[in-house]
Amino acid sequence: MNFNESVLNHTIDLLLKGKDYREVVLNIINTEFLDFAISFFKDIVYAKMHDKSIDFSWYQQYVMDNKDPKDIAILCGTNIKTNTYGTSTKEVVLDIAQNNLKYLYEILQNLENDNMT
Repeated sequence: MNFNESVLNHTIDLLLKGKDYREVVLNIINTEFLDFAISFFKDIVYAKMHDKSIDFSWYQQYVMDNKDPKDIAILCGTNIKTNTYGTSTKEVVLDIAQNNLKYLYEILQNLENDNMT
């Protein structure tokens, strides 16, 4: 979460006055999520415009090409702060991401196979 100075000052002011600050925090979280979702959607549109197939292989490559460990963790359905390795180095996050992507792929394949039978 990235608080700019004015939001931080506003939050501190609310805290000091004993008022509820959660709306400010939720607005930041929602804004960051929407920014992330829009960016991801733009990347999908860009790939489609360049005749790329949007499948699991594309998604896996998209995740692994990502530079930010936090984004990698989000894209793989993992949490960077509470992983079982107790560290958030990029190498560990990439390892966890690969394992979780394989796990997610297997779940999707099983769902697909169950729907076909």
